[in-house]
Amino acid sequence: MLLPRTSCRLPLRADYSRDDVQVTNVIEGDPGLYEVMVRTPDGDRSARLDVRRHGRAWSVKLDLDGSTWEGEGTSLFAALRDLRVALDDVHVTIGINGARPNAAVSGMLADMGEGRQVYLLTIPRTAARPETAPTLAPAPLDAVAGVVAQDAFKERWFT
Repeated sequence: MLLPRTSCRLPLRADYSRDDVQVTNVIEGDPGLYEVMVRTPDGDRSARLDVRRHGRAWSVKLDLDGSTWEGEGTSLFAALRDLRVALDDVHVTIGINGARPNAAVSGMLADMGEGRQVYLLTIPRTAARPETAPTLAPAPLDAVAGVVAQDAFKERWFT
């Protein structure tokens, strides 16, 4: 079952990318099947992301052209990160907000919100709380990166 598609736009304030955040699944990370765009060494294509919740644990599985990769974690964002580590090894990126280099979760977003929302960090850092966006909502493939780039952005934001 694919989720219904709706559309709204949220502004992104980050030095990494000036595009708008495209939100098409306003259901914020509910378990189920999501159609996502991925970038592979062979080009861009769609894939299926199966999101499951087991009590307080989350799992995600990406199915692309008959190959599958899985991730698990204590939040949706942590499970997605675990999946993305495996995808980085085969040079595949997922076009969702949780894969943006400036996407991060706080302890509260991970615990209370189960990682269904991410902060979109900005540099230079401001006193205002960063904007949030749904973790699984689509993002342009040119606006996402691997886990190493995401960690580097967060580290730069903290310093």
